[in-house]
Amino acid sequence: MSDEYFRTEDIRLWRTQTRTTISNREIEDYVYTYSADELKTHKSSCCKNMGDDAYQFLLFAKLWEKARDEMNAP
Repeated sequence: MSDEYFRTEDIRLWRTQTRTTISNREIEDYVYTYSADELKTHKSSCCKNMGDDAYQFLLFAKLWEKARDEMNAP
């Protein structure tokens, strides 16, 4: 199965979990495109569209990803 298939399924699951009506593109931006800093600048729209719990989860995951990348960088 392709990466695109898994991304599409992941977006579908985000929609199911957050019970949101925002576009797939907005979910893709929040989950895949934005860095932690970018997500922070979009906090109000993310919370409005996906809820505070989803925002907090995404922010934590993105901060963890950033820390992991920094630890693995030579």
